[in-house]
Amino acid sequence: MHNEFDFLTQETFNLNTQDEILADDDFRNEFLFGHSSEQINKEVQKQDYPQTCGLVFNIVKSSSTFSLRGVITDNISDTFEAALIGDTATLKALRIDQDEVSKSLYYEVDNLDLAQVIFDQVFNKRFPLEEDLICNISDPGFSWWYQRSDDAIRINFKSHKLEGNGQRLKLGPIGDVCIASILFSRLEKYLESKMSFLEYNVSEKHFIIKPKDRFHRVFDELSALFEEGELDSDAHILKGLDGTLNLYLKELATIRKFWLRVESLNTDQGFNLLS
Repeated sequence: MHNEFDFLTQETFNLNTQDEILADDDFRNEFLFGHSSEQINKEVQKQDYPQTCGLVFNIVKSSSTFSLRGVITDNISDTFEAALIGDTATLKALRIDQDEVSKSLYYEVDNLDLAQVIFDQVFNKRFPLEEDLICNISDPGFSWWYQRSDDAIRINFKSHKLEGNGQRLKLGPIGDVCIASILFSRLEKYLESKMSFLEYNVSEKHFIIKPKDRFHRVFDELSALFEEGELDSDAHILKGLDGTLNLYLKELATIRKFWLRVESLNTDQGFNLLS
């Protein structure tokens, strides 16, 4: 038990002291987690990749951490074609050799601006595989945590410890804590014009909303945003919302939905980010 504690403490120290943005040499001893298929590149060439904007990427892991490596693209099909013909910059960004293109993944996004938001938030950073164990010792971890009861939503920005009953979800690293606390505070006045609150509380640690009407449409839309990364362009919560807050909610939904995709891929590959 003592050795296990020492190991986790050292892992926490390593994660806290290393640079967030990874140098190329950091990946020499790491290996790729993408599709496990052994398809050759001729088979890749036969695939019909979408000619839309988005991200082409791979999941790279070491013994205790993982990272997303990839590129933003205005044409996913063209990016795969560039990798297949050996474009050095594309292969380097994906952390693969030319004969490994079949293992790469892609994710379609509505526009390049939102693809850039995802990239800036979660790419080229290391995340611990066993976040729960490490943050239990001394580190708050990288994820936001969500709790939904019958009549309230609570988001913990830095701590997985949630009190009371209700659905609990680890949301992933979907936003900057300082920006979130500022913009959720600004959101209060607007939401008050839509529905009445029993509680609305924002700090650098959490966001809590408890409406008088637990079946209110806006409350359901907030739940869908955090749980599923869903936010329709005609959502009631967006109507009349100023540009900055409107864009911020769309960005949160976009990052959350992408992180759900990462979680599902990691689960398929045998290591699970879900709590």
